[in-house]
Parts: sequence; C-alpha cells; structure tokens
Amino acid sequence: MDSTEQTPLVALSHGRKVSTERRVSAYQTIKTYIAIGLYLFLFALIIQYIRNGMPDPLSDKEALAKNEFSGLHAFDEYLTMFKEPHSMNTRELQKIKHLISSHVLEIQEQGRLHGVSVDVVTNDTTYLNEYAHRSTPGTMIFINSKNIILRINGKSKDAILVNAHYDSVPTSPGVTDDGIGVAVGLELARYFVRKSPQHSMIFLFNAYEEGGLLGSSAFVKHPWFKNVRSFINLEGAGAGGRALIFRSSDIQALRSFSASSSAFPHASSVGNDLFKMGIIKSDTDYSIFSAQGIPGIDLAFYQRRSHYHTIRDDIAHTSPKSVQHMGQMVLHGLRNMDKDMHGSSEPVPLVMFDILGRILVVQSFKSYMIIHCITLFVIPTLVLATVFYLKGPAAVYYLSQAVLRGFLVSLLGLGGTFLGIGPLSFLLQTMNPMVTYGSIYIVSLAFFVTLCFGLVFSQTLISHLSKCIDLSQFDFRTALLGLLGLWWILGVFATLLGLKKIALMYYAVYLVISAYISFGLYQLIPKSSRLHLPIVFVTQTFVPCLILIEIWYVTLESSRHITVDGSPEVSVYITLALPILLIVLHLLPWVHRASNKSQSALSFGSLALLLLIVCCILSPFNSGDSPNKLVYHEFYNATANVTTVEIISATGLQQTLENALPPKDTDIRCTNHLTYQTKCLYTSPDIPLYGQRGNKEYTWSLNTTCTETECHTQGSYTAQNSILCRVTINQGTALPMTRVWVNNRVFDGSNVTSLTIHSGDYGQPVSWKAEYPPNTPFPVRLSCFYDEWTQGEMPAFVSLQNHLPDSAVLLTRGHSMLEVDYATLDG
Repeated sequence: MDSTEQTPLVALSHGRKVSTERRVSAYQTIKTYIAIGLYLFLFALIIQYIRNGMPDPLSDKEALAKNEFSGLHAFDEYLTMFKEPHSMNTRELQKIKHLISSHVLEIQEQGRLHGVSVDVVTNDTTYLNEYAHRSTPGTMIFINSKNIILRINGKSKDAILVNAHYDSVPTSPGVTDDGIGVAVGLELARYFVRKSPQHSMIFLFNAYEEGGLLGSSAFVKHPWFKNVRSFINLEGAGAGGRALIFRSSDIQALRSFSASSSAFPHASSVGNDLFKMGIIKSDTDYSIFSAQGIPGIDLAFYQRRSHYHTIRDDIAHTSPKSVQHMGQMVLHGLRNMDKDMHGSSEPVPLVMFDILGRILVVQSFKSYMIIHCITLFVIPTLVLATVFYLKGPAAVYYLSQAVLRGFLVSLLGLGGTFLGIGPLSFLLQTMNPMVTYGSIYIVSLAFFVTLCFGLVFSQTLISHLSKCIDLSQFDFRTALLGLLGLWWILGVFATLLGLKKIALMYYAVYLVISAYISFGLYQLIPKSSRLHLPIVFVTQTFVPCLILIEIWYVTLESSRHITVDGSPEVSVYITLALPILLIVLHLLPWVHRASNKSQSALSFGSLALLLLIVCCILSPFNSGDSPNKLVYHEFYNATANVTTVEIISATGLQQTLENALPPKDTDIRCTNHLTYQTKCLYTSPDIPLYGQRGNKEYTWSLNTTCTETECHTQGSYTAQNSILCRVTINQGTALPMTRVWVNNRVFDGSNVTSLTIHSGDYGQPVSWKAEYPPNTPFPVRLSCFYDEWTQGEMPAFVSLQNHLPDSAVLLTRGHSMLEVDYATLDG
C-alpha cells in the first residue's frame, strides 16, 4: 500500500483532531479578546469614577473646624445672586456690582474685627481707552472701569492676585462663566481676612471681560497692579463639573498646588500648547496679565460647553461640589504660595498634568528634556553595551534584527489602523456631520472597533509580505520589541516638540518606559509561570492606558461641543482618535497571541460596519447635554424701520429656522460662514422696544469748524436706555485723523474708524471731537447697543427663543445682542 494512503478510520481521526484544534484555537481567540475588552472597559470605568470624584461641599461650621474652604457658604451666599443675564449694558449688572460691593465691605469689616488691614475700591476711577483688536478693527473703546478690588495687606507688599469677572454675556445668567469664580474669590477673601497672610492678596472682581477683556486691561493701569508677583485667573467655559488648570507660566505656584494631597488637582498642558499654536481662538484675562510679564495660572470649568454663554449656564446646571472643587484647589494652592513665594519670578514654559485628579505632576522643560534624553538615548545605549559585553556582537546584531522586524510589523499595523479610521471619519463627516456633538461615546466605540479591525486585518497580510521581507521569525517577543521601536520614534518626536516648548505629547516617554519594563519582565519571568503573560500585559498597558484614557476623557469633555463655534469636525476626530489609536496599538502582540486573524478581522469589520450605520442615523443634537447653539445678533435701522436678524451656527441651521419661525419671518437667506459654519439672515416685523422711541430714546448734535490747516467736528449724544454707543466715521473707512477727544480727554486718532463709548450711566450726555485735515468729507453715524430682553424689550429674540425646539439654544458673544442704527449726519 502506498504510504500516503489512509484508511477511513485514520482520516476520520485526523479530521476530528483538526476540528478540535480549531475549536481550541477559536476559544483561545475569543477568550483573549473578551479578556482584553473587559480589562479596558472596567479600567475606563474605574478611571472615570476616580477622576470625577470631587470634595464634598462644606458648611461654614465644617470649614472652620477643618480649616478648609466652605463651598456651601459660597454657593448659598454668593453664587445665588447670579439669576439673570448681566452684561455690560444692562441694569442687572449694576445690581450685581452693588451686591458684590456690599459683600466686599462686609469682608473689610470682618478684617477689622480680626485685626487685618483690608483696603477696598468699589468705585474705581480708572479710565480705559484702547483699540478693539479682539472685536472690531479700527474701533477705539472708551470705558469707565466698574472693577471692584479688595486688598488684604500682608507683611509683604508683594501681592498675589486672584481675578474673576462678574459680567456675563447678554444671553446667560453667567453662573459658571463666571459667577463661580466670583463666589470662590469672595469666599477666599473671607477666609484670608481671618488668617492674616504673609503676602498681600488682591481680589479683583472685574467687569467687561466679555466685551474684550476690558476690566483686566483697566486693572493693569491701577496703582495696585505694580505689586502683583503672581496671579490666579478663575474662569468658566461650560456648566459645572471640575475646574481645570489649562494654562500656566508659574512653576513655583503650580508646585504649591501639587504640594497638597486633598485639593483634587486637575491640570493639562494642552491648553498652553493650543493657545500657543493659535488653535483656540477665545481668550481670558490670563493673557492680559501674562503680557505684563507676570507669571500665573488659568483655571476654568470646561464640561458641558454646549451650555456655555446660553440660558442654561444657570444655577440648575451646576452644584456646590463644583464650587467646593475650585475653591478648595485654589485655597490649598494659595496657602502654599503665600508660604513659599520669595520675591518676583519670571514666567516660564512648563509641563503639567494630573493623575486621576489626585496627583499633580509639574515639570520644567529642562527636567522634561533630561527625562526624555535619559529614556531615549542613555538607557538603550547602556542596554546594548551590556548585551555586547556579556554576549558579544552577534547578540547585538540578533537583537537589532528582531527590533527591525518588529518595527516593520508595527508600521504595518499603524498603516492598517489609518486605513480603517480614515474611511470611517470620511463617511461620518459626509453622512452625519457633527455626530460627535451629541453621540461622542458611540463614535468613540466605533473608532475603537474600526482601529482594532485595521490592526488585525493588517496582520493577516504578514504571510503575503513574507515573500519580500523576512518575517519568518516574527513572534510575540518580536512584537514587543517592534512596539518599543514605534514608541521610541514617538518619543523622539515628543522631544523635538519639547525643544519648541510644546508638551502635547508628554505621554510618549511613559509609553517607552512601560515598553522597556514589559519586555524586561517577559525575558526574566519563567515562561512556565501562569502569571508570565498576565504580568507582561499589565505592565505593558497599565500606565499607558491610565494616561491615554485620562486624555481621552478630557478630550471628549472639552472638544465635543466646539464644532458649533466654528472648529472643524476633523479636529475633533483627530483629538478623539489619537489616544484610542495608541491604546489599540498596544494590542499588537496580543493579536498574534490570539491567532485566527482572518476570522477576527471579519468579526471586527462586521461590528465596525454596524456601528457606522448606528452613527449615521443618530441625531447630533438633543435636549440634554448637547443642544445646538445658535449665535444671535439683531440689527435695527431706525431710518428704514427694518429689523434684521443674523444667526450663525453649524449644520442644519436653515431647516431649524424654517421650522421655528412663524410664516411672517420665513424670508431666510443662508450662506457659508468661516468655512465650517452657516450664517442666515432674515427680516423680522418685530421692532425692538427702544428702537420705537425715536427722539425720546436718543438726542445728538454735530458741529464742524475748519481753519486753513485743520477741521474739528464736535458732537454730543444722550441715550436713555443704553450706556454703550458707537460713533462710526466715514462708514468705517479710515480717515487721516490726528486726534480725538472723548469727554474732554484727548487721544491719538490714527487709524480710528469708530469710537465705542461707555457713558457710565443711563441718560448721561457724552461729548466727543475729532481733528482732521480740511476738505475731508466727514459723515458720522450714531448707533447704540442694547442687551436687555427679559421683559420683552427684544420681541424678535423672544419670539425665536420661544419657538425653538428643546434641542437648540440661543447665545450672543461679546457685549451686544442688538445694535440700533439711529441716523447719519455729515460733518
């Protein structure tokens, strides 16, 4: 009989053996992926549970007993005063100013009772004029300061500044932006008048931040500013949650923050880098003080950015825990700063991040670069030298070949993930733009599954590539070495960014260190030990996943709602996908360990397709945490008696307006705006209340006199219900003016096209004058701004707001909802 022949019994036995091996292999594959999935899922849940922990709010009695911050007192006594919108051009702001002033005077009296010297300014006489670089080019703004300032005098005149602004945008009660900052500042001042600090502490409650950081700009001119050595800016760009240190140039102050174990610190260097690269367009008072060479800290709430500047930034969408979190973190930092501050320090770039909201890591870039150089160059050199010394050059050659083979396979895996995530992102952007806005967890899961598909599928190609590249000796050990090589390249890139003082990829060095340790343990632990592979897996993934999942959470919470503000959706995809990609790449050795790559790729691909379908049918907006934000501005031409409404938002704006507006307002004209947004205009028959009043609302006069060398146009106006008006010259086109006067103060008139003047009080006359060459046409237009709407003063706004679905909200940025164009006169 031929030796290759088999009896039916033998063939049957062989078939059963193969079938059993396949079942065992399939079981091993399923078990591996389920174990990894459960590990990552539970790890993410635990991280979220720990990182979201905030201190319990303390009553006044509890805080006194524990020498802590009283979040309940700050919430009940101070934060509850922010009930209505109170922008710079509202009577409500004057009420808020009066309330804060009364609280500040009470704190001054408490200081007197405790023998602590406290100075207070409730009627700041600083007068500010500056070009409106942040809003309208060519406009010069003239503002009477409404800042409220409290100074607790310490043994040293060197001062720490704590700043918060008490104005809001016109469409928001401003509880998180920036009522919590004000409440925390007042409570901190109340704490320190009982403790007599070593250094002086200045608490600035500034107005007009929303109009272009004007309150902080005014304080720079105040005589107390010269003693400021460091500052903490308290801000809000969301609704409640945890406060994040997102910018800092004061390493000494940050180390004071990190010295406390009970302050729940939360920090990230990403804000520093994104501002530096110009990706974040908004700004805070931090920039004003930092521009003066003062080191400081920028601290802000950032969760639920969809409520930022809207009517939902109210007391119902925050909690005493948020107040306690910010207050306790700042109190601990201030106490240590007061103890450790020695004279003035220079602003320095730095690296900062927290671990689970419990440990704050702070590094100078010098330390950062030293760690990178040791990790990336010194350690590998020592390892290779040791191998060469102990085992000779052949072992070094063999090790380098293994690293090279593994690195090639790692690159193949990286390419596979790109080929998976690229089409998915394209399809989502095409079929359901902004799905990340309201369904970012589902999109994240789709990213994870698709990246896993790309990684597993890429590894099925190894057998084909082995014909041209020697991958025959590729194994689990080689995969670990390949990932080490990939992380080493990433670390080199992070080092190059570090040379430019950019810390965006601070995590890369920890990926390299974890790869070193996991490979070392793989070599040292006996292969026969049942704990061999579990220990390798945990050491390979624990620290990287801890850091990357934390980054993913911060990215998810901070970037999901920025697209309606004009940021491209692709930027959200990139920042969201990057940490998930790096987590998935850690699974490369385990993909080979699991085997059955083709079947696994098919399973991941099918699940990715299902998730893509789900993502395509989800609505990007909802009535909960993700309403669509519509930016509202209204313009009324008193001469033509026409109201024009401008709305700016992202996808679906025209349909939203057509469904919400009554038939009389359906003449909607929409165009693309700033690449990623839509701007719609429509004419409304609803006339603003103050626009109907005509000469009862405003009066103005104009007079021009000329000589052979110069002309002077002098005007005056009075507005009964607005303290902010604009005098526009020559339709906003620059004239060769030499000087301008506002209320008898003279200023340089070069390149000025309009004067935006804050009158100080309603019905107060304002005078102005301009000097320019003779024979120059000088047409002048007067317009005034209005922000009050809660009593029906702006029927077009109220009508739209009442007819919008719950999944959409209105907001206004800056200092004005309504501009009324009254009249034009020729000078």
